[in-house]
Amino acid sequence: MVSSSGYPEQYLARCKLPKPAIQALISQFLRLPSSATSASAAESSAAQLYITLYFIPEALHSDNDLMKDVVSEGFRHSWVVTWAPGHVADVSLQWQRYRAARNALGAVMAVPRAKDMAAACRGKMRESQKTINLLMHSQVEKVMSSLHV
Repeated sequence: MVSSSGYPEQYLARCKLPKPAIQALISQFLRLPSSATSASAAESSAAQLYITLYFIPEALHSDNDLMKDVVSEGFRHSWVVTWAPGHVADVSLQWQRYRAARNALGAVMAVPRAKDMAAACRGKMRESQKTINLLMHSQVEKVMSSLHV
């Protein structure tokens, strides 16, 4: 979770990494062909981008071109990223205090698009719930039939 106290950029500043190396890493994440990557690879790349950007917070603040590329490639389809097991970040909230990041997100976060994405997620949740219910029902039947042997 990002707070106004400067976390995580102040925390990560303790680990000085060369800015050109961080920029090269970000460029590599952005060069991954989105059509050739799986959904899980795209999510992983977005999570890595999310963390890596905090090593150069000035990009989040003022590098408009980079942030447009980052949002276009990494966060066009989802603004929520699982960046570590059990840790989820909504970049639309986490990046509010970073001008360039906020502006780049604003360009892709139109209300009709968000509604379409929410509707698609609701549909997937309904399908998942049906599948879970079927699996649970079949497992209960197996247990019950094994008890009546």
